Amino acid sequence: MLQQRHIETFAIAIKESEDWPAPAFRGAVLRAAIKCGWIEKPSYAVDDVATMSPKFVRVVADAIATMYSEAMDISPKS
Repeated sequence: MLQQRHIETFAIAIKESEDWPAPAFRGAVLRAAIKCGWIEKPSYAVDDVATMSPKFVRVVADAIATMYSEAMDISPKS
C-alpha cells in the first residue's frame, strides 16, 4: 500500500517532467517509481528503462499513474 511518503517522493521526482512529450514523461514516471521503491519485483534499476520496449514502458507507466490516482482519491468510507 502506498503511503504519504511514497506519494511525496514520487511527485517530487516527476515534477520537472510534467510538460514533456508522452514517451519521455512515461519513462520519467517509470524511473521515478523505480527510484522511489514502488516496484519491488522484478527488480529494475533506473538505467534499465532506457533499454525497455516502449510498449512495456507505456503499460507500466500507465499502471503507475493509476496507482497514484487511486492513492490520491478520497474514499467515501474514510
